This record gives sequence, structure tokens and C-alpha cells, in this order.
Amino acid sequence: MFDRQFPDIEDFHRNHATLLSILCVAQGPLPEPILLSALDIPAPELEARLKPLRVFLEVRSSVGSKTYTLFHRTIAEWLMDRQASEHTGAIPAKATMHSSQPCAH
Repeated sequence: MFDRQFPDIEDFHRNHATLLSILCVAQGPLPEPILLSALDIPAPELEARLKPLRVFLEVRSSVGSKTYTLFHRTIAEWLMDRQASEHTGAIPAKATMHSSQPCAH
């Protein structure tokens, strides 16, 4: 599934790996302003980077704001697993150093 979603691994690392890493170590849903600040990008660019990740995300909207989280903790575990990451090129090994805890769900 991952390989089909991201056939260009360099594009994945350039545009999506950091965002996924942030979502993996988050202890809960992240509001859009936090992601914008963490990535230091404008809202349209965040939306473009999130688009291919939608299959992995739970997006909640309320009055004028959105929050993002991985839809199941096993996605974070799979992405952060070094052996799986080597196979898929998912999350760089250094991302696993940010936290020993997967997303809290």
C-alpha cells in the first residue's frame, strides 16, 4: 500500500516524511496551526502535503479549524519500525529517536 501511495521515495522524504514523523510522535490530534508552525509552511502547501496522506489520517473539523492524527496507532508503529522502514523507506531511522511512544489513541 505504501509503495503505491508514494512511488517516488525522494518526493516522499522531501515532502511527507517530516509531516508523518510529527504525526507519529504526537500524543493526540494536532491542530492545523501547530503543523503549519512545525513545518514552517503556508496553509496551501500543508494541504498539498496532506493530500496523499489522507488514507492514513483521521481529520476532524470544527468551527474554522482542523485536527490531524493517524487513524490507528498501529500505523505509527509500522512506520516507526526500523525493519519495516528499511523495507518501505517510510520514516527515516532518525525519526524513531524523537519518541519511544507511538501515537496515543
